[in-house]
Amino acid sequence: MRRAVYIVILAVAAVFYPLYRDILSLVILAALIALPFFSLAEMLLRKRKIAVSGLDGSRVIYKGESINEEICIKNSSVFPVSGEISLVSRSLPDGGEEEYSADIAVPSRSEDSVTVSVSSLHSGVCETEIKYIRIQDMLGLFSAKIHSDGKSSAYVIPHISDEYEDEARAIKASCISDSDSEDDLRPTTSPGDVIDFREYRPGDRTTLIHHKLSARFDKDIVKIMGTSGDQKFILCADIENADPDTRDEILTHVLSCAYYLDSFGADVYVSAPDELIEINGVDMTKASCALAEAKSVPDAKKSGAVNIVVSGG
Repeated sequence: MRRAVYIVILAVAAVFYPLYRDILSLVILAALIALPFFSLAEMLLRKRKIAVSGLDGSRVIYKGESINEEICIKNSSVFPVSGEISLVSRSLPDGGEEEYSADIAVPSRSEDSVTVSVSSLHSGVCETEIKYIRIQDMLGLFSAKIHSDGKSSAYVIPHISDEYEDEARAIKASCISDSDSEDDLRPTTSPGDVIDFREYRPGDRTTLIHHKLSARFDKDIVKIMGTSGDQKFILCADIENADPDTRDEILTHVLSCAYYLDSFGADVYVSAPDELIEINGVDMTKASCALAEAKSVPDAKKSGAVNIVVSGG
């Protein structure tokens, strides 16, 4: 708009100068012609007196929360600064990218900050950096970009959902025999091993019936399953090639089950790209952050532990 106004004024001055050939019309026309060059020079000098800070470090937030990025702009020149700031946010590991912008206005010889709200729609790592700051000259005819190396990151982790509490309870109970006799609970290094047989009793699971022995003895014979002294579970998230929504569901599923299994007294591990993370107490941050940036997770093994792989679908 200011550019259009300037062009109109310059055109009017150019028309009036031949009509009124005096010193005033000449000065006005010359000033209007020279003014953009002075304005451009002032902007280029002012550009060197602007410092940008902010966007450093990392933090942990929950999925769905906004990431408020604060950028401080210091103007050491005697002229005010106006323009816009542009940020780019990249979501890992899916690689999604989104741009944000905000207007800036900093008085002379002062500093001001601008806050840009970045969304976190999916679990992962959100990296944000300043793409550029665009400033304008006093007339609004020219603009220049200021680049900055500032970058910040945020681990976006899922909330623990009580939707999986009953499932965790069932997982823990599934490693304990449904038999009425405590003699059937015999320690073994492999909880899924068959360690003995006995005659069927009311209340036994039909899935434990050994059909060949039952046919041989003409009565129902059930398997006695071993249990480990300590219940150990390894939870693995099958997230390779999963779309962002499915990936969110799998991570929520795995971390919630791990949280509740731990609260029920089981020894719980979460498989991460480079390690098995033991869940102790209620702090799930380490496991959540490790899975947040993972593209795939190995199906890890541990002696005496039951492996549980969670996939989509």
